[in-house]
Amino acid sequence: MARVLRYWLKNILKVAPAGAAFTGPTFRLVMFDVGPGEAILLVEGKEAALVDGGAEDVPVNNKVANTLFDWIETNSLSLKFLIPSHPHEDHLNALPAFLRLLKTAGKLKGGTPFYHNGEQPSVFARNLLSLVKSLGLKPVVPAKGLVTALGPKAVVEVFMDGSTGHGAAYRSVWARVTYGDANFLLTGDVYMDYEKKLVKDKGAALKARVLKVTHHGSSGGTSKVFLSVVQPLVAIASTYRLPSGGPDPKHNIDLPTEGRLKQAHVRILETAVHGKMTLETDGVTQPNGVLLSVTTTK
Repeated sequence: MARVLRYWLKNILKVAPAGAAFTGPTFRLVMFDVGPGEAILLVEGKEAALVDGGAEDVPVNNKVANTLFDWIETNSLSLKFLIPSHPHEDHLNALPAFLRLLKTAGKLKGGTPFYHNGEQPSVFARNLLSLVKSLGLKPVVPAKGLVTALGPKAVVEVFMDGSTGHGAAYRSVWARVTYGDANFLLTGDVYMDYEKKLVKDKGAALKARVLKVTHHGSSGGTSKVFLSVVQPLVAIASTYRLPSGGPDPKHNIDLPTEGRLKQAHVRILETAVHGKMTLETDGVTQPNGVLLSVTTTK
């Protein structure tokens, strides 16, 4: 069952009344409920960008690919670029089938940027990059960062750091979306050492009222220092519950992370609890703040 949550984003998070309304065109972030994995669409008007796309359970990924493709088809969207944040298969498994569906439907444009971290540690990752090239997409490693437009108003900064003590696969490509006065920070899977380097490099430029927490909420990320710099009011996470009902150890907001978020007064939203989540805003500062609408499906 769909449910709509409304918030005012200002210095603190406040619940907005049902009558609160947008004043103009909006930006949407859709976090799909893919189980043990992650898939996010960024949407402005008829333009879309995909950030990751996959689940750990391989048989699920044809369904994930079809879900993403159907969403683009139903909403008559054009895919402007893709950001596979890092080469872990629970973030990538659906991409081959998804890209082939787009190609067959004539909806895959040649030269579409494919922003990745440059690492192919597995046969799957190497095969995916080969497929990307064969389909005419343009692989780009944003080592020095870059800024691109999604539509007429949404600006997406894509960037990464050079190293981490946890292996090259964790050199995640991050994206910070600015839409008027609203900001969203998407962090892939990283640990605190990587956060620390980006905090040192970018400082207050990381500030975002909506944070996609790193590594599905793992206790190894989302440090107090990082939260104090980003200053989020809402945190979203792609999480999963096992058939037994218990949390999946690899796709769960760990208690230390939950504690740090709550201590920072951040509202936590996760797919295992809320299902697919569509976050929408017009990025306009009204007297009470910037309006954020969150439509959930559980």
